[in-house]
Amino acid sequence: MRSQVQRMAAGGEKSGVAIPITVRQLEAIVRIAESLAKMTLSPRATVEHVDEAVRLFRVSTMQAVQAGHSLEGMTRPDLLQSVERVEKAIRTRLPVGSLVSYRQLVDELVDGKGFPEHAVLRAIDMLCQQERLMWRNQRRSLLRQS
Repeated sequence: MRSQVQRMAAGGEKSGVAIPITVRQLEAIVRIAESLAKMTLSPRATVEHVDEAVRLFRVSTMQAVQAGHSLEGMTRPDLLQSVERVEKAIRTRLPVGSLVSYRQLVDELVDGKGFPEHAVLRAIDMLCQQERLMWRNQRRSLLRQS
């Protein structure tokens, strides 16, 4: 699984970046295997249940990483670079204290500047978490804080 994520992240080049598989993810695989055993009315999880749990986890994890989602340390480097460029564009576009329509900002960055929409949405979310942007007007507008 780590190798597959590395290949996707590097775009075919070897990168040497370790992809951690966390305890939480391992626990999720155990819970999936246990659920599969319960579905078959088996008192114990078998090797087949574990194999299927690993397969399901692998498919869902790889799909999420390919879509650009962060999974406990698994984020594509190209997405991180796009998000950083979008954050810079937002800081350049919005002076501190300015208010802008959320939809207008997204459209400007996606249609006007050519940024991927998922990178724009991620950048806005991260700036809101950092309290550099604040939601206003029932999440229809964004206010630049700092």
